[in-house]
This record gives sequence, structure tokens and C-alpha cells, in this order.
Amino acid sequence: MRTLRPAVLLLAAALGAGVLAGCSSGSDNPTIQGSPTPTASASGAATVTATPAPAVTTPPPATPSPTVSRSPSAIPTKATVGAYATIQSAETYAQSKSDQAGGTFDFIGADSTWRSSATLHVLHAMPAAAAGNGGDYFFFFVNGNPVGDFHFTGAVGERAPDATSFAVTYGVYKPGDAHCCPSGGNATVTFRWDGSKLVHDPAPGATLN
Repeated sequence: MRTLRPAVLLLAAALGAGVLAGCSSGSDNPTIQGSPTPTASASGAATVTATPAPAVTTPPPATPSPTVSRSPSAIPTKATVGAYATIQSAETYAQSKSDQAGGTFDFIGADSTWRSSATLHVLHAMPAAAAGNGGDYFFFFVNGNPVGDFHFTGAVGERAPDATSFAVTYGVYKPGDAHCCPSGGNATVTFRWDGSKLVHDPAPGATLN
């Protein structure tokens, strides 16, 4: 029995050393690893889609107003020359109106009243049989066309201020005045061609009522 105990002790010591050596081995110690950190894949990454800005609508350029052009027939043209473009023809026209005066006319100073270079041409006529009591008639022409006439019981003067006007001074009659004797003094009326018609100032008392 004494010879076996040392051997047994050595064996036990050897086994104990082996156990201790096994416990200290790194291969038997469990390694605790943390859970893997998830990595964002390209396919799983959140995609931010930019919202397109609202389209800016540019208004169409302003369309210019259409230009209304006149047809050739609507364009004013110079008046057609009438049949009474000379003193002689105008006197013939005036004689055709002499029945309103009770007889044929005599013409007074036609060379000065007609004024060939003017726009407004005038004939001054008096009834031949009236012996100066039939009054004074003035006939107006433009471009050979008769444009009006006027009667004064007693004209006393006339003048031409310009190419488109003609003034007559007359004795003003008041109610009850005798033919020979206008009591309202003198007044002047001016006849004018305004480009389309003959116009004149008021002529109160120009005729004997």
C-alpha cells in the first residue's frame, strides 16, 4: 500500500493540472458577440422625390388691335367739279332762280365777288325791274356747285375776309319800318364754307317783315 500512494497522488495531480489547463483554454470560453448592426442597403434607403415647382404660365403676347382701313370707296375725295365753275355759267344758274325776285337779275360787281382764286365764289344780284327796291340776293358757289343763297332787303356793303368767307353789311329793319328807312342801324353777317356746307352768323333784321 505504501508503494502505490505516491503514484496515485501523481496521477491525481496530473489530472487536476489537465482540468485547470482545459478551463483556461480560450477555445472553451464562449464569446458573446453583439447583434449585427443592420446596414442600409441601397435598395432599402428612403428615396426623397422632389415635388416639381408649379409651372409658370406665361400669358400670350398682347395682340395689337386690328387696324381698320377704309375701302377705296369710303375715302373722302375732292368734290366733283360742278357745272357752274365760271361767272357766266353761275349767272345762268342765278337767272333760273329769278322768279323768286319777280324778274330777271342784274349782277353787281361779279368780277370782284367771284374771286376765281378763292374757295367760296359769290354773285351779287338785284332784280332788274325793281328800281333798287327789290333787295339784294347773294348766290354762293364752291367748286362749281351752288351751296346756298340769301336775300337782304337792303345791303349796303360787302367784303371778302379770306378765301372761304364773304361778309355782307346790311341795314337792320325793325318791325314797322318803311322799306326806305331801316331804323336799326347796320349789321354785318359773315358767310363761311366749313368744308362741307355754307354756314353764317345770325342776321336779325336783314329782311323787311
